[in-house]
Parts: sequence; structure tokens; C-alpha cells
Amino acid sequence: MAKKKPAIEYPKCLAILLCDLFVTDPNSSKPNIFGVFDVFTPAKLPGTASFCVYGKFYGGNGKIPISVELLDPVGKPVEGASLDIESMEFRPKRVSQVGGVFAKVPLKKKGMHKLVFRSGKHIIAESNQIEVRLRAKNGT
Repeated sequence: MAKKKPAIEYPKCLAILLCDLFVTDPNSSKPNIFGVFDVFTPAKLPGTASFCVYGKFYGGNGKIPISVELLDPVGKPVEGASLDIESMEFRPKRVSQVGGVFAKVPLKKKGMHKLVFRSGKHIIAESNQIEVRLRAKNGT
């Protein structure tokens, strides 16, 4: 009789941040996160945005492939706005960090967007709403 493969235990999300930059300290493994935001303000649409995404997770069990994608206001993936992150080794009672860089993501629609972390078709975590709105004439 073949051994039963253990069920995948997905990690729990502790945080999802959009930022200008994050760097993991090589000595302490602590993240240094710069320029946290939740609104894109292009001068016009269509426009583009470049940003980093940082995710912090707890627990899980096993090596799990992770991808991150930006969804538009109706829940469809934004073309050119997905990242495949290497398979991460998640372990029970352990905190893990995941991140990546999105470069020149096309922004076509105003409204509330969100980031989704997936493993295959399984959604591990979703961000709060990320707003896309046109920059005001005075630059804010």
C-alpha cells in the first residue's frame, strides 16, 4: 500500500504591503520597508506604475510555489502584473517573508484593485483595496 502524501498546509498571511522598496537585512533577516502606500496616482490613464510587494506569512507546511497578481476593479488580472516567486519552504510555527518587484505595470482603470497571493489556483491571501485614481491638477 502506497504512503499517503500529507495534505498541503498553506501559511496564514500576517501582512501584505505595497512599497517603493524593501531590503532584507542579511544579518538579522529583518525587512527594511520604504515608502508604504495604497494609492496609485498616475497623471493620466492608461498609465504605468512600478512598485514592490512584501508579504509576511506564518506557518504552513512544505515547499509551495507562490505567485502574486494585481486584480482590476472587476476582479480580472491586470495584464503584465503578475510575478512567479520561487517555491518557498514553509514550516509550522515559523514566519516567512515573500516579495518581489513589479516594473511598469499598466494601469488602465480607475477604482479599487487588490493583490492576490496564490499557490496554483489556491488563494493564500488577498490585500486590502488599492486605489487607482488620477493625480489632482495641483500634483497631489
